[in-house]
Amino acid sequence: LSASSRIKQKLGPSKELTSAIKWLGRFEGSVQSETVELHRENGVDHVDVMLNGKGPVRMVFDTGAGPTTLSSELASRFGLKPTGRTVVCVVADGTKVTAKEMIIRTMRVGRLTVKDVTCVVMPKDKGDVAPLLGQSFLQRFDFKYTQGSGRLVLTKVEPDEPAATPGKAATSKKKRGGR
Repeated sequence: LSASSRIKQKLGPSKELTSAIKWLGRFEGSVQSETVELHRENGVDHVDVMLNGKGPVRMVFDTGAGPTTLSSELASRFGLKPTGRTVVCVVADGTKVTAKEMIIRTMRVGRLTVKDVTCVVMPKDKGDVAPLLGQSFLQRFDFKYTQGSGRLVLTKVEPDEPAATPGKAATSKKKRGGR
């Protein structure tokens, strides 16, 4: 080809492809994935979670629960501090309960850790309620769960963004890929 066109041709990837491969390599390093074992008890899946570096705490894996929910005893044991806000929750028996909103500084499932997860803490008079791992944690992941499989696959693509502090809105970081 070089001989017929008098222009020296070079074989290999284009500059654009080389640049894209480097970008994907950097992005690939930021993707974290973990498969964790679920424990089935009385027809309900549970997962072991570390709270503020302590535990593990066996929590109900509940994709339908909005906030992660803890008993007042667990919140006290793990040193959670109230945000000053309260949340009205409807519990399993249909009653409405006013719960305190708190922040869990770190939550770890398997090797994956998330910072500043909002949770609600049930009042002491509700007793020892089962801790629920809800969307306030799960929304930070893409996850795959098949009921009865005994496994949960969590994939964390975006950088960890802490919960908004009272009076401040959460800001998002620059989006990738020009979206």
